Amino acid sequence: MEKTVEFDPIHRVLRDAEGQTLKKVYCPKRKSWSTLAGDTDAQTLKRHCDSCDKSVVDTAYLSYDEIVEAVKHDPQVCFRIRSNQDNIIVKARYEISR
Repeated sequence: MEKTVEFDPIHRVLRDAEGQTLKKVYCPKRKSWSTLAGDTDAQTLKRHCDSCDKSVVDTAYLSYDEIVEAVKHDPQVCFRIRSNQDNIIVKARYEISR
């Protein structure tokens, strides 16, 4: 079975195949992909955010290992994650308080 990354949209957390947190995914500038600088005619892996001067990587075209390696290489990396991607499982984890 191929390893997959899990994204929890409620807590905005990206987890590895073992359930360990890779990173918190959050954009304080609330930028959308379409407003980022880059080639809008082609499917590109990266665009640039002028507000924070960082690259934003589209995870739809990355493998599990590439996503994990991107976080290891730069823990502050910004990602674009969509709910309908084949390579990421969207799974909300609810905690019940007693």
